[in-house]
Amino acid sequence: MRVVTCVSAVVLLFLTTPQQILYKSLRTVGVPKIYIFTLEMTNRYFFLLMDLVREIHFAKKARTVKARSMFDEQKCVGGRIGYTLIRSMDISEKVHMAMISRGFNGDVKVMQEFIMHKRDYIAGATATSLS
Repeated sequence: MRVVTCVSAVVLLFLTTPQQILYKSLRTVGVPKIYIFTLEMTNRYFFLLMDLVREIHFAKKARTVKARSMFDEQKCVGGRIGYTLIRSMDISEKVHMAMISRGFNGDVKVMQEFIMHKRDYIAGATATSLS
């Protein structure tokens, strides 16, 4: 029950809080920049890669006339996995170079300033003690 409660709370938090504010608040609490950056990039490019896989699957389905043997299908899937890896590495390299050329330094920029107040610490302690 604790695991279900924690997962539900995290999903609810991600669905109800704007991403940039969530990342900034995590940084305010003391989470290292590299973890926040990794979480942000994973969240952003997960859906991009899912679209890439969907496009590859539809393209293969559109070109298939008759069913092939299990071995041929496995070879085809292996090739698609390799192609997806190559494309994702290419996309990540392009994104990285674009970010560097625009002066990205790893900081999440949000206009709001976050300051932890006494009530925030009390709420955090209460939530931790209840779980």
